[in-house]
Amino acid sequence: MSYLTNAFKLLLLLHLSTSVQSINVLEECGYWTTAKLGFQCGSILSDVAEKDWKTRSIKEVVEACDKAIDCLSSYDCEAIRDARNKIIQTCDQTSYLDSDNMLCLQSFYQKAYMTKFENRTYGSSDSCFHEHSFMDANLDKRQQAYKNGKLCFIKYVRDYCTPEALEYFNAVHYDRFVENNSIDSSSLPCNNPINILNVLQCETIIEEYSNAIQQWVESDDDERTNLGRLKEMCSDSKDCVTSLCIDLDVSSKNIVFSSCSMLEELK
Repeated sequence: MSYLTNAFKLLLLLHLSTSVQSINVLEECGYWTTAKLGFQCGSILSDVAEKDWKTRSIKEVVEACDKAIDCLSSYDCEAIRDARNKIIQTCDQTSYLDSDNMLCLQSFYQKAYMTKFENRTYGSSDSCFHEHSFMDANLDKRQQAYKNGKLCFIKYVRDYCTPEALEYFNAVHYDRFVENNSIDSSSLPCNNPINILNVLQCETIIEEYSNAIQQWVESDDDERTNLGRLKEMCSDSKDCVTSLCIDLDVSSKNIVFSSCSMLEELK
């Protein structure tokens, strides 16, 4: 289970509410555009900016977001476009915290990550995961993997996730998911919600590494034939922990760095 707590969800929703309330189009877009916006989208934007989030589910927030994004799409004024982009970004990241979507993504990332080791160990496979590097460190290659591997992703969601998750990752949401999965967050503020997908991926890598370490310690195989794989998983875990802007819990960090130090002493 992700360590992303309800408090963090509320922080994102506050970010969303602030984005909506900061729309000030009168000065930049003129009176008539402002009046039209208020008439067409006023109640919809008010619904998104609702602060009583404790009584609303993430799904309800996403539904309100989609209505607001659609309503703002017909305006050409730059101030409205900027506001729409901010809403899209925050709404997308918030939607990944929905339990159906989050569990689905964690499961997908687990399959995508472990496939590279299965490929080396067991030879070629007809799994579409071998054809697309969904977790490639190179963001351009990762983006291409999601674009070319859309059918692979959707098939996985259909087979292993809930109907609600499958419904969410439709054409529009999937295109934005691809973009969000391929953004360099290193230059973004630490509280930017774009980091959520990075956290989910990193948690998956650390969990798989922790499981592999446990199995290795309990193994009777004196030759430790999986040592090379463990060291690579250790390196992946350290890389993701040190590159995250959002801190993982202390125990996860301790597991990574203490076990990696032990592995570095082994030949």
